Amino acid sequence: MNRFAEKLACGLFDDERERSEFLNSLRGGKARRLVRIAPFGAERKNGEGDLPDWAPHFVCPVDADAGAGEASQEDGAGYLLDLSSVWEASPVMDLDPAPRRVLDLCAAPGGKSAFCRRLWPEAELFVNEVVPRRLRVLRANLKRFGAGKAYAQRWTAEEWKAHGAGAFDLVLVDAPCSGQALVAKGIRNPGAFHEATVRGSARRQRWILAAAAGCVAPGGWLLYSTCTFSPEENERTVDWMLRRVGEMSAKDVPKLQEFQAVGAAFPCYRLYPHQGFGAGGFSCLLRRGGESSGELPDLDPAARDYPL
Repeated sequence: MNRFAEKLACGLFDDERERSEFLNSLRGGKARRLVRIAPFGAERKNGEGDLPDWAPHFVCPVDADAGAGEASQEDGAGYLLDLSSVWEASPVMDLDPAPRRVLDLCAAPGGKSAFCRRLWPEAELFVNEVVPRRLRVLRANLKRFGAGKAYAQRWTAEEWKAHGAGAFDLVLVDAPCSGQALVAKGIRNPGAFHEATVRGSARRQRWILAAAAGCVAPGGWLLYSTCTFSPEENERTVDWMLRRVGEMSAKDVPKLQEFQAVGAAFPCYRLYPHQGFGAGGFSCLLRRGGESSGELPDLDPAARDYPL
């Protein structure tokens, strides 16, 4: 493991044993724990797979050697993903009332969009990906769950803010990041721990997150998540957004209290690969101040030009 990863571990953990377990899990590259978002009509049996309570009923265990990973999806029976991705999405499970219109701003390959489709089949779902090849994969993966009121688009975050200001009950930003958790899955990711990579990712995340906040309706929600461990891309990015967008605040997620990020000044949560729930990640649930008017603003009709 390179010196940048070791430096990161020293900053994350005071306890030498936990620091060593974290680094060993990265070196081992076997932290992936595959599960499946089941199609409509299927769900997990009681006690099946020994999954935690933050994994909803439609998340089912799979054999350890099933498929080549969450991007393969060969058999078509739902959607394969790492359990840590379910953990990242789990803060939205208990939103009340249920969102009527959802935007997954950085959606490919589709795990969190599929999660939302299963949670709220009646909601209008907008999925977004700017890279054409990744958009094709995203569309194919979501068609496994039926189209419903679902649409795909290729707008930048700033374009969404221009075309859909305040128009969504829930916006998800599973941000492009340095992808340090990929190493824990055994996926080569050269430079993931390099300081220049981390700084570049954090800059991109900040402008995406600031634009995403502009898409949230009064009283609505924003979920920010990453598959990386650097504080610059996680707590510090959220802190920057909270200072820049004063009407947003981070909210407690009781079921994730054991994962509260140490030293953070607001509720946010970290999962590490040595904890046994997949490759790891970061998650923070935010809410925009104000009261919902009961009606969402009109959305640019072009947002619905490409139904799934």
